[in-house]
Amino acid sequence: MVVSGLLALAGPPVSAGQPKDEGRLAIDVRILGIDGQPIDQWSSVTVWERVDAGSEVAPRDYTWTESPDGTVWRRVAGSISGEKGPTRNGKDRFLTRSRLRPGVYRATAFVGARKEGMLGTAVSEPIRLDGSQETTPVTIALQDGPALTFTVLDAETGKPVDHPRPGIVLTRPDGLEVESNPLNPRLFPADDGKYRIEHLAPGSYQVEVSAHSYSYGYPDYQLAEPMAIQVEPGKPSEIVLKIASRPIDEAEAEKRWPLAVEGTVTDDRGEPMEGVEIRAARGWGTLFSTMPVLSASDGRYRLRFGMARDGVQAAIISARKEGYSEKNLGQQGFLAMGQEIPEEKSDVDPERIILPGKPYRVDFTMLPAATIRGRLVDEAGRPLAEKQLYLEGDQTPPGANVAGSATTDQEGRFELRQVPPGRAWWLRLTERDLALPRTQPITLAPGEEYQLMLRATSGDGGMLRIARLKNSQDREVSAEMIGDDPRARPFVDAETTAKAREILAQMAKVNRCWFSVPSADGDSATGVKSFSYTFHLKGEEPREVTYEDYVNAKSWYREWYPKGISYTGAARVLTSLRERARFRDVQIGDEEISLYFVLEGASTVAAGNGISKTWSGFLSNPMKEGRIKIDGKRMTPISIEYGERKEEYDDYVAVAPDSYAPLSVQITGSMQFRWRFCVWKPGLWLFDNSASDSDEAVAWTTNVYVNGQPAECLADSLQTR
Repeated sequence: MVVSGLLALAGPPVSAGQPKDEGRLAIDVRILGIDGQPIDQWSSVTVWERVDAGSEVAPRDYTWTESPDGTVWRRVAGSISGEKGPTRNGKDRFLTRSRLRPGVYRATAFVGARKEGMLGTAVSEPIRLDGSQETTPVTIALQDGPALTFTVLDAETGKPVDHPRPGIVLTRPDGLEVESNPLNPRLFPADDGKYRIEHLAPGSYQVEVSAHSYSYGYPDYQLAEPMAIQVEPGKPSEIVLKIASRPIDEAEAEKRWPLAVEGTVTDDRGEPMEGVEIRAARGWGTLFSTMPVLSASDGRYRLRFGMARDGVQAAIISARKEGYSEKNLGQQGFLAMGQEIPEEKSDVDPERIILPGKPYRVDFTMLPAATIRGRLVDEAGRPLAEKQLYLEGDQTPPGANVAGSATTDQEGRFELRQVPPGRAWWLRLTERDLALPRTQPITLAPGEEYQLMLRATSGDGGMLRIARLKNSQDREVSAEMIGDDPRARPFVDAETTAKAREILAQMAKVNRCWFSVPSADGDSATGVKSFSYTFHLKGEEPREVTYEDYVNAKSWYREWYPKGISYTGAARVLTSLRERARFRDVQIGDEEISLYFVLEGASTVAAGNGISKTWSGFLSNPMKEGRIKIDGKRMTPISIEYGERKEEYDDYVAVAPDSYAPLSVQITGSMQFRWRFCVWKPGLWLFDNSASDSDEAVAWTTNVYVNGQPAECLADSLQTR
């Protein structure tokens, strides 16, 4: 049976019976290819409900008016797509549409991946659902027909239109739009830029083409008027569509893209630079980039863009030109965007929010970039092929955790372009088990090209080392370009390692009051047998915390209860795992000791303004390596840095002649915590209060009891508070 030139469902519409379960009926659609076999390609299915005479159609309903009888069909179920789908018998593929009510329906199918072009379309006969069965099976098939290919050109330049991407609306003789997506009735180009349908039923079609620009600085396009084409059996057609551009004036552009940045791009001498690409990557989580605008001959540019949704979101403005890098890595373009300045306190600086109608100025300075052409080999000089290398530094461009990457070829060769000069960079190898997978830092000159030899050695657990570095004059420049960084040093010898671990053991003993907690059986070196207190968190009801809460707590946060706050400190973690620590730098002075450590195996630090249930800020992350600074006389930690975070300890008090505890702990990084503590007799180190940056109280404790009695604060501690 043929409907509008396409093979359709065989057999009469289903009828008779009463509705079984209104709104719970389903249609199972099976699609057959031109060979009569079930298809296994990308496909979409749309189910249409007939709109009976007198029924209203909502303005937002997507409809199809069938030609020539004028029957109106309303889309009621969207597409299912994918190369594989649900099966009923392991062979046939069914696409199910459910939650349908009794009525008359039709099913349409579109088959083919966008990157390859559409394979074809199919339409069913009317399907009557009356409730006599919950699921009605339908089989529709594609018809073998001639191929149709479109090429879209700019009418003025004769060049293909790449942006904005044109969409073609192709309407069949029966009024149905041939679509690649039921939610967007347009055909889009395959990877080769052509619009292709491999099998199209013969007949008279109507073609419309338009391109609505979604990026500032690019025109709209429109076909002057709909075009009629005739598809004849057995005759493939290639059609060229020439569409005219329509520039968008500034008034209309401001309505479409209300946010704007503008500025000037110069070189290192302050001269304007022309042809620099300016983009905005914006959004939340995944950032979506605009198309670029180019700086003019005077270096000036303007870029407009819109917001995806309400609220404050990221907006990263960047500048790029082949052979150059931005002097400040584009940090001045690390901004935010919003409809308005948020009323409540936000982590975003209000001075760095781009607002509608208020162009934000961002200037860029471009420097000639360096180029690295390198080779990666093993100890024997054999090339290491297909290895991933990353260019890293202490600061990278906004939104990126690396400054570049490259994969070695079969000869171990790689190339890194656009390397920012005048900054320390190192290369990291992630696909090989090395104790030291990064190189020494190198600082490169502007515009210079370097030949770099990297060697992955096996000694001391394996290291990635710079074996040779030459400039464009073939001169060895390792001595002047390679810097020193404790993070890139080999591990110290066994004797020094033992000394560093002994220092951590001494520190653990001296700081036992706040590193350790009462044992669950009540035995405590500090004399604390039990405790209780009231914990307050702003905006929450006070909570009574008892020794029993601590005993019964899960092991992960058991230590938080006797501390009064969610805190698994980095200094405490390091001392407890000292036998797993190795060291790249050990400096022992009378006043200060500094250790750069690397922990083998898992470790976790945590911090948060709360104990359980509710927190006002919380972080938990692994600590792999970092640097701890220790008071050389007292053996108390001064600070510890790991990753992007830093913990600082201050206002120490003597709990006993050989034991100390800090009354101030400050954590900085992606989250900020400012905590004050108190030591309660005979030795309970307990959270006292925390405050925001504006000194507003966040959390605090009251009603402290130790060993069943109202607690008494140690004198020194009270004086410091």
